Amino acid sequence: MPTGGPTLFVPARWQGYLDEAAAEGDATAYRYYWELCTLLALRDGLRSGDVFVPGSRRYDNPTAYLFTPAQWGEHRVEFC
Repeated sequence: MPTGGPTLFVPARWQGYLDEAAAEGDATAYRYYWELCTLLALRDGLRSGDVFVPGSRRYDNPTAYLFTPAQWGEHRVEFC
């Protein structure tokens, strides 16, 4: 874990644990809490579609399922 790593994604309920570990100088505990928050943020991002995995069936880019502008032009009258 780099010193001064990003913590903006850390939920408020976990921020106290990071602050406490930093105040005690416990780098191992700080790293564990930071990694846990990173994994939780990644999980939430995958679930919401903000983060995607190319080539994955479940977590693929959501825009890959949309019509291209050319395809939409063909189906627009039918759907609207």
